[in-house]
Amino acid sequence: MAMDRFRSAAVVALPLLLPLLAAGPASAAEPAPLPLGSVRSVHPGDTLAVTAASGQAVNGDTITSPVLLKAGRVRMTAPRLTAAVTIACDARPGTYPVTLTSAGASRPAPWAHISVEPADEAARRACRTKVKKMPPPDREEHWAAHTTWPQSEWDVRSFRADSRITITDNDDEGLDGDIALSPSAFADRPVLCGARAVPTQQAAHPSGGSRTEVVAF
Repeated sequence: MAMDRFRSAAVVALPLLLPLLAAGPASAAEPAPLPLGSVRSVHPGDTLAVTAASGQAVNGDTITSPVLLKAGRVRMTAPRLTAAVTIACDARPGTYPVTLTSAGASRPAPWAHISVEPADEAARRACRTKVKKMPPPDREEHWAAHTTWPQSEWDVRSFRADSRITITDNDDEGLDGDIALSPSAFADRPVLCGARAVPTQQAAHPSGGSRTEVVAF
């Protein structure tokens, strides 16, 4: 999958961990899955995890429904694409479509249906309190290790300090030699160059356990 070109405002999250840290435990209350073609009963304030297998969606697709608190964005969490969406507190009982929209598509595609159960005013007040405390959506993406890095501006990978990293623009390299990357964790300032799939290898500073951002300009 080709990534959008590096641009002046593009930011790529790059964690540099020494040693690599194990992922923390999963949350005890995982969102209920909402796969393609499913029908799920929900209550106001419920959070659902849209899960797409290979070929069902593309990274960056948008999930919408009349009863969602806000649209969700599909992001890669290898091996699946996922998006977290929450049912709005004022959602009224009934069955509603969930649709998926791809960039450049003329119309949304059917994804699933959700059936909103009745809720009294006390439940809706509790819902409003709950959603106010919800953290913002996680923008980080986690792609398979064999894919080139980065696949998008939020493709997060872990590297050991002093390792050499290949940064690849998967699109055409129209600004050959003009795109510099300025991260504090690199030993110097790499510049992308080459015709396609451009490799620029750079050693990272041995500053363990830190996270930095790669900025293209």
